[in-house]
Amino acid sequence: MDAGLCDRRYVYASEADLPLITCLWKEAFGDDTDYINGYFDRWFDDKRIILIKEKDRIVSMASLFCVDMDGRRAVYVFALATDMKDRGRGAATDLLRHIQDEYRCPVILQPEKTGVEDFYRKIGFETLDKEHFWDICLKAGIEELTLGKDDAMIRETADTYEKECERFIFKDIVPEKMDEFIGFFGLRPNRSCDSMPLSLYLYRHLYEPDYCIDGRACLVIFLQDEINDKGEKERKTIGSIPYCREEDLVHYFKVQEKYFNNVLNKPHLLFSADEEGVAALMEAGALDNYTVTEDVDLKDYLYSGESMRTLAGKKLSKKRNLIHQFEKAYEGRWEYCSINADDREEVLTFLEAWKNEHGSGGGNEEVLEAELKGIRDLFSHPVLFAKFKFGGIRIDGELRAFSIGAYNPSEKMAIIDVEKAEKDINGLYQIINREFLVHEFPEAEIVNREDDVGEENLRKAKMSYMPIGFERKFTLRQKDFKAAP
Repeated sequence: MDAGLCDRRYVYASEADLPLITCLWKEAFGDDTDYINGYFDRWFDDKRIILIKEKDRIVSMASLFCVDMDGRRAVYVFALATDMKDRGRGAATDLLRHIQDEYRCPVILQPEKTGVEDFYRKIGFETLDKEHFWDICLKAGIEELTLGKDDAMIRETADTYEKECERFIFKDIVPEKMDEFIGFFGLRPNRSCDSMPLSLYLYRHLYEPDYCIDGRACLVIFLQDEINDKGEKERKTIGSIPYCREEDLVHYFKVQEKYFNNVLNKPHLLFSADEEGVAALMEAGALDNYTVTEDVDLKDYLYSGESMRTLAGKKLSKKRNLIHQFEKAYEGRWEYCSINADDREEVLTFLEAWKNEHGSGGGNEEVLEAELKGIRDLFSHPVLFAKFKFGGIRIDGELRAFSIGAYNPSEKMAIIDVEKAEKDINGLYQIINREFLVHEFPEAEIVNREDDVGEENLRKAKMSYMPIGFERKFTLRQKDFKAAP
């Protein structure tokens, strides 16, 4: 083996690399310095040009442009070049394969020289229709970086779905691994309570979620009971819409589908799929072979953050009056407090008393017990207090109300997962609701207070705060799947 091959590394070009890139560009394409500098001025950024380097020498380079191809992401490769001394050593092939492995999507390029199409076909490329290619470039605004309506080549990814899913390793969600996957949440538009992993963690003892990191996405599966055709409860493996950037969504949805079909030998099934994700998948045609059913009782309630913090306006006057009653009755005796891991015993004592006083009240004892178990678990792992927010109301130094929430920065949205208070103290629920948002989420423009699970009293309580909208949820079921014998 050529010793130099072992030293190769793939890096994105920095401004310090531009002089060497200019030399390679001139050698490969014959363009003058003014043209190359003009390209840098208009297009260069920190992930525009990918390089193969051997020590400090540039072996091969390519410019990358993400484009839309029929509702899915593709990468257009421009100015692919290899140093004259390195040609014939497979550098261009390796770089193209690395790009496809990195971006997990089709790769498009347009050979500048005729007669090299056979080379690209040998490494997996096919001819792309001229008009189709030109439409893609026009839509992306990069037509000036092409040779016009000349032939282009494309390397598809459909055959990689099965290979990808075969290497999946799903792992338990544990506190020590939170940093490994939390960064994948909130990457794409998603206003559901599941856009951050707090509820996933809270109910992990009930739904047994597992996660898998695959390239640029986090995939989550869990277990949930469903009534089958015989009227019996059946424990089923369910998927979540992949946590990734929107441009990667269709790809990873298809990969997850192959995992269900080929590894689990089951139809692809997703519960509580968020509205934005479903819309993106439908627009791309990824749900053509699915039934899409709205879960009406599971829609999340969305509120104005400013309104919930101030309770201004006539429609919320009853809430303000309850708070005034509370403040008058307990003047000088109450305080809001941020809760930390050191408050564990106080919180667990409060929760036990709350459980004895309330029960579930709606036949959801299993869910309630799972939630309380999840809260106890949170307090056993102080590392989680940096990921989520905890707050409470003390009266005469004793904890009487408690709340847990998370923040989705991309949506500027607070998600309230837990809110518990002693029910016999007028205004206590209203004060913890307001104070938790004022102190822990002052920047939140939207507040998600989750669903009402179909309970009439809970629905009335949530509607009384005048939601500004709802985040709808859906069940997605793959059709026409035949299990292997």
